[in-house]
Amino acid sequence: MSKSIDKARAVANKNRIEKVLQTLIRSGGVVRTRKELIDFELANGGRIEIVQIKDESAVAKAEDSIRYMNRGWVPTGNPNHPETIRYNELKEIVKNPPTIPEYRMIKRDLEFGGECWRVLTKIEYDYATARKS
Repeated sequence: MSKSIDKARAVANKNRIEKVLQTLIRSGGVVRTRKELIDFELANGGRIEIVQIKDESAVAKAEDSIRYMNRGWVPTGNPNHPETIRYNELKEIVKNPPTIPEYRMIKRDLEFGGECWRVLTKIEYDYATARKS
């Protein structure tokens, strides 16, 4: 039974990947699929990279939780109280935010003469790395 479930998951994942790559987007006044755009950008000297950026959503969530906790009695005078421990963890998240990977396609900007980039999804990044190797 587990083999059939694994097979179904593999088929569903393949279909999801194809759906994302076949999505139409406009770039440079031309409508292309994401797959065609990645192929075009790689053929014209584009390169891919991963950049670690601050996780803004985790920080916002922690700040909201801190605001909510400050309405009541948290932090308590007891440093071992679970709510005080959680409050201190949230303050640490705001102070030192976690990072998440951002996948980018770096390309030359012909109009301005420098480099520009666009954010890729994980599926686009995986496709581009497979095409590049």
